[in-house]
Amino acid sequence: MENTIARKTTARTNIMITSVIVTPVYTRNREFSTLYFKKIFSGFLAASLILSVLFCGEANGKENSGWTENERGVKYLKSGRYKEAIEALKAARRYLPTNESILRNLMAAYNNYGFELMKNGQMQEAIDEFQTALYYDSTSPYTYYNLGQAYYQNQQLDKAKEALIKANQMSPDMKGIKDLLERVKTEMTKEKRYQKIETEHFVMAFDTDVDEGQISYIRTYLEEAYGRIGTFLDYYPETKAVVLLHSEAAYDAAVSDKPDWAIAAFDGKIRIPVNKFKGATEDVVKIIYHEYAHVVVRCIIGDKLVGSWLSEGIASKAEENAGVKDMNLVRKYIERFGFVHIKDLPEDFNKISNPNKAVEMYMEAYLIVDYIIYTYGENSLKDILYAIKDGDDIPSAIEKVTGKTVESLEQDCKEYIEDKYAIKTDAS
Repeated sequence: MENTIARKTTARTNIMITSVIVTPVYTRNREFSTLYFKKIFSGFLAASLILSVLFCGEANGKENSGWTENERGVKYLKSGRYKEAIEALKAARRYLPTNESILRNLMAAYNNYGFELMKNGQMQEAIDEFQTALYYDSTSPYTYYNLGQAYYQNQQLDKAKEALIKANQMSPDMKGIKDLLERVKTEMTKEKRYQKIETEHFVMAFDTDVDEGQISYIRTYLEEAYGRIGTFLDYYPETKAVVLLHSEAAYDAAVSDKPDWAIAAFDGKIRIPVNKFKGATEDVVKIIYHEYAHVVVRCIIGDKLVGSWLSEGIASKAEENAGVKDMNLVRKYIERFGFVHIKDLPEDFNKISNPNKAVEMYMEAYLIVDYIIYTYGENSLKDILYAIKDGDDIPSAIEKVTGKTVESLEQDCKEYIEDKYAIKTDAS
């Protein structure tokens, strides 16, 4: 490819939902209710659905206080306020320390809070929550599954394998678990020669035949990306990102479903086929910045934007921290392809197979983000992301922050492009 816009991430998005129905545990003379908690963690990994059996009722003395706190915890669980649910359920346990129903609710609260952390890229924190969930109920295959996912994303493959084997033994028909377990085993075999080093903000794993000079400069530019992309998006992740430096063959095996035009990948881990690159060129640095921007966006809002034009536009704009865009190249693609309506942009850029189409789509995504920042300031981008985190879709978030509908913003963006690049946005 002649530019880095098409050097893109291939995030894994095969999401499989497992519906789990747990038979309620009936206790003597007590009414109770059931509540589903469904959490989807995308980017190759399968979803988790956990059914908490929540008991409410009346009693006297300590028992009454315990069930009152339990009921309060249930209400917090219903609204997704997991930290508050945990505190209420811990209070319930102080009154009823051996009650299995309260212990299961505690497991559900810690599991679901861990899932939220995992979804936002906070793997070590999620691991801690899943382990606590298992302390309260070690019979939950779904928590072992989630724990295995978190270990996998945190590049702790031995522990991931152990947790996934337990989950598979408890629930062999759970969707997705066999695929993930097989993937972990395969990567353990292929990466057994890999060495691992930790920097201040990254965990790097690399094959022993990777040149030390390549490791050194990638390490340097990763830390640089942490600072510059953090400034760009006003967010500095506390969790270390995992970066794998593959040989070309190992990379192709790890991301076998990538489009041919994709040169690097982010599937929860940054994967770089390091042998393809010779020296610390500007293009390599742009790739590092591009992929790390995906890490930060994911930490802010989870996987809500995987493959979207906004996510890819942000990552492409982030490349400018390593070098300005070639205006002649931008002009060339506008002349050739014109401007595509935002509503017609692909929902998932990772599914674009044609390399020229990929460059066109990434170029346009970059231009829209560039326009938003130019017109409304860099804070507007952060505000849009947080609006999406709070539940808005992309059009609603844009309108909330800019006061413009997507259609109106698109027209203004076209005028901006025509003025900046001295060219018409309608292809001839």
